[in-house]
Amino acid sequence: MGKINQIQRLVQNGLYYLTEHAYEEALADGFEIYDVENGLLTGRIRRTWPREGKMEVVGQSLSGRPLGAV
Repeated sequence: MGKINQIQRLVQNGLYYLTEHAYEEALADGFEIYDVENGLLTGRIRRTWPREGKMEVVGQSLSGRPLGAV
């Protein structure tokens, strides 16, 4: 199973959390938590930072706006 599939499965099952920083950034950009979830569920991995164990997922908000999450 690919990494994006693992991420999407975790989101579908509610087995994830947003940090306070991520939540504040989403709100500042006009996104709600449901937009972030939809972005992860519709997204693809655009880039990775292996040393940090991070990746950027880009998808769409519920309104269709582009959304990126690390």
